[in-house]
Amino acid sequence: MNFKDYKKAKKQDKPQNDPMDNLDAGAKMLLSNFVKDYEGKSYQEILSEIISVATKNRKEGKLSNAELDGFKAMLYPMLNSEQQKELVKIIDQLKQI
Repeated sequence: MNFKDYKKAKKQDKPQNDPMDNLDAGAKMLLSNFVKDYEGKSYQEILSEIISVATKNRKEGKLSNAELDGFKAMLYPMLNSEQQKELVKIIDQLKQI
């Protein structure tokens, strides 16, 4: 095996980047708590709860566009393409409140 083959094989051996690697400690803790709170619930139940809480907080002036963008940035890499599109749509709707 020559060096080029070795280098190519090593690149293929590298695991995919874990989206959690891009989060700071506070975001990881927040996400961990979120997962614990919603463990065992369906996707629709979780989505409904997020929309409900976010809508309430937006109406009360407790949730800024920057915080919505931060939430989106935190979850986006962990979702499949369909869920990513849905998240963008929901965040855009929440920003209109």
